[in-house]
Amino acid sequence: MIPCSFRLDFIYTHSMAKCESLIQDLKILLEFNV
Repeated sequence: MIPCSFRLDFIYTHSMAKCESLIQDLKILLEFNV
């Protein structure tokens, strides 16, 4: 069984990675618009 803190940490880092990729996509879109 996986400890709760480990699962939370995994979910947190995973969501952070998703946010990072979203931000990168937004930056690319902004660069194309300018």
